[in-house]
Amino acid sequence: LKPSCVPFRVNGIRDGDVNRVEAEQIVAFIKAMIHHDAYAGKTIGVISMLGESQAVLIQSLIHKEIESVEIESRRIQAGISGEFQGDERDVIFLSMVDSAADTNTLRATGDGAFEQTKKRYNVAASRARDQLWVIHSFDPDLHLKATDLRYRLIQHVRDPDSSARNYEQEVGRTESPFEREVLKRLTNAGFKVRTQVQVGYFRIDMVVEGDGKR
Repeated sequence: LKPSCVPFRVNGIRDGDVNRVEAEQIVAFIKAMIHHDAYAGKTIGVISMLGESQAVLIQSLIHKEIESVEIESRRIQAGISGEFQGDERDVIFLSMVDSAADTNTLRATGDGAFEQTKKRYNVAASRARDQLWVIHSFDPDLHLKATDLRYRLIQHVRDPDSSARNYEQEVGRTESPFEREVLKRLTNAGFKVRTQVQVGYFRIDMVVEGDGKR
């Protein structure tokens, strides 16, 4: 399925731990996919990135608006990332739930204790075999910090090949296996890296760029 990753913004509002507009939009997309030739026979999953309440709402809408034979044959299910551990679907929707009412930056979502939040995001983002949708109710460039896991996720979804391109562009100028490994880890983490940057009479092995800074 092309594109393989789709970011989609809606005018949703978080109410407690649910966002009804996101839920309704996801179910509308699923209903459309059922009748679209490109999605014939495709299995579909929905992951709430902010707790079970949103997943429960989406699942209730699925049972209300989609025929049970389609739910069963396409394995349509809404849940949290842990429920999809070791499982996959052809198409996965991520519901971010959170929203912003003004220009204030949202509280950043970090890696969490023992990187548990980061692991949860990694599980969620890697469950799709064919296509990943990220449904969100905020402007990532306005409402999220560059260090926010959600920002990094949406940046990846906007351009999933960017890290590979950056690595391929710069790897030829590295001067050791160690430098290549550092470059690979940095680009895989979503950083933009320039190698062997001339500064006066000297060269800097690597310069990491982002958020208007170096």
